Amino acid sequence: MVQLRRQSDAGARPDLGVDFIAEIERCVDAASERLTTYPAINKDVRRVVAYRFPFSVYFRTEERRIVVLAVFHGSRDPAVWQHRI
Repeated sequence: MVQLRRQSDAGARPDLGVDFIAEIERCVDAASERLTTYPAINKDVRRVVAYRFPFSVYFRTEERRIVVLAVFHGSRDPAVWQHRI
């Protein structure tokens, strides 16, 4: 289960964090159900792009599970997550 830190932001919708977590969980579920649907983008690392938020989930497959390496904002330098592989 993904946990979200509470942040006070006067302009944010109160349920936005819940929506974000649901979207990331959807991405992880999709990745685990359809591993080969998502192409390898760097060695054996694959990516699922979130629909509602500018984030991607980067993961690697193992024999009976996936390992999430990063949940990463699309505007950040990919070198930050690539050091994890």
